[in-house]
Amino acid sequence: MKKYLRPFYNSVFGIALRNLVGFRPPLHLLETKKSFLASDLFVWKTDQEYSTIFKASDILKKFYDEDSALFLFFFDQDGQEIFSKTLYFNDGIAELTIDKDFIGMEGLGTFCAFNILINLSEKQIKATNRCYVGYGKKGCFSMVHGNLLALYTSKFMSFGLSDIKSAASPVKGKYKYYLQKSNLEFFNNSLVFANPLDRDIIVSISGKAFQIGSRCCQVIQVNKDKEAIVIESNFIFPRPLVFSESGDFVDVHHG
Repeated sequence: MKKYLRPFYNSVFGIALRNLVGFRPPLHLLETKKSFLASDLFVWKTDQEYSTIFKASDILKKFYDEDSALFLFFFDQDGQEIFSKTLYFNDGIAELTIDKDFIGMEGLGTFCAFNILINLSEKQIKATNRCYVGYGKKGCFSMVHGNLLALYTSKFMSFGLSDIKSAASPVKGKYKYYLQKSNLEFFNNSLVFANPLDRDIIVSISGKAFQIGSRCCQVIQVNKDKEAIVIESNFIFPRPLVFSESGDFVDVHHG
């Protein structure tokens, strides 16, 4: 029976139906889209002497031979838009340093980045911006790639926030995520969650629940012990960034 149902299960209609009723919903909604630009919801950090660096590739030029620029939206920790910015590629690379002077504050927030077309094209394009972000102090950075395909748009040239939608499944459920990180005593570990959905999400660690709004991010300090950290959430993929610190040493990675 499974052999005959599998083609329907993985079809465009089947995926849409699974998302609608919440039956084993796929993580991403993009499986049903023919063309899109997508981005992670990255985290920036400028407090506690931190700065953030961002590096992206001209993927539209590399894979579609189309000229593009990089369009970024920046949000504060409460999910409010701060500003947008366009970067242009130099030898296929765009780089940006996000410090307190650039962002205008010390703190934490999120941002997304889309490779936008410079010229109109009739091609069907599927471009996902995973990029690399580095976090550090005094010029030394720990680099980490994107966490989750979080946001997408079906427009390829000029667009605004109203044209950007969540790319992750909004279906509520009871999900557990086991952090792949031992909580050793010589590190101070904190978890940073970013919410890509258009609704609030709940994450719970050691029985303490936190509500995180849309496009918002939340820092949660974890107690030191040698037991595995279990994250419970009503979001299908509550994987955080892990900041492991010891003095000036910083290691940032996905859990």
